[in-house]
Amino acid sequence: MRSKTIKTIILFVLVLALSLGACAPANDVSSSAPEEPSVTPPSDAVPPSGEPSPKLNEDEIYLRSAEQTYIMEIGILKNNLKFCTDGDCEFSYDFDHEDYATLIEQYGIDEIAGEGGDFERAVRLMANMKPRLTHRSDYDNSVEYRALPLLEYALDQPEHGINCLAKSKILNEMYLALGIYSRQVWLMPYSPYDGECHAVNEIWDRELNKWIMIDVTNGFYWIDKAGSPLSAIEIRSYLALDYFCTPISPDDTRSGYTDAGYRQVREDNFWNVIYIAKNMAYLRYETKNGVNEDYDVRSLYPESLSELLERYGYSQLSQLSAERSPIK
Repeated sequence: MRSKTIKTIILFVLVLALSLGACAPANDVSSSAPEEPSVTPPSDAVPPSGEPSPKLNEDEIYLRSAEQTYIMEIGILKNNLKFCTDGDCEFSYDFDHEDYATLIEQYGIDEIAGEGGDFERAVRLMANMKPRLTHRSDYDNSVEYRALPLLEYALDQPEHGINCLAKSKILNEMYLALGIYSRQVWLMPYSPYDGECHAVNEIWDRELNKWIMIDVTNGFYWIDKAGSPLSAIEIRSYLALDYFCTPISPDDTRSGYTDAGYRQVREDNFWNVIYIAKNMAYLRYETKNGVNEDYDVRSLYPESLSELLERYGYSQLSQLSAERSPIK
């Protein structure tokens, strides 16, 4: 039997690890940013005020390890694997906004991205921006929701942290300025009591002919066991079926591009695996991507959540629409 001290340390480390990925809550957006409908539990589900929470003996606590939490999270995904099929929608991408010239000239994003395919260029830009944009989960979204004002406020200024929503907005406009198809995606939790979500980007790589998830907040993209980059939908499916996939940093050469190396990378970044699994219950997509205030956020959600999310005004998106090529 482990000592109480070791049990306490394990539980503390787990909680800390999950908190490291904390980003903007689902309803933590300014009036100039796309609004997230709040999902509130029905009144009859809330315990009476003043009623104490049940006390558990330490030996009764199940979630002692990261592995147990992972099993719980991927089990939720497995039981909610099938998406609703309605909600056909066309996405749009603005490649011609006047702000883009400033992004290229003032911030040198073309040179940072360098040569190569869409994925290679997108990853270089993500890797450059990640350490230059300090994370702050309680950022109040007070800066105008556009790349240029956000960069002026936050780039290379650690005292001005911003959340994952603002970071993904910056990357979205940068990618579009470089002619890369890009969209913002919200990764959403299953629990209606969980007000914390995560925002990322997806870019379309014309050589691989697929969407690829780019997470600038954590400095990762995700790969399968062959090292192929994955979309958000693919990551969700791999996690739900307990297939191998892992987040990986673009400068991480420790893997040696081998199976054992990739498994070591996954072990080293297991906190991020758990965090993303927690936020993969359903996905929300910005369908009008550019420098604009004409937002249209659609939700790709499993059949089991359809009644709840429709009750709160979420517009449905089909998986076919989310996976479709943006190139006409």
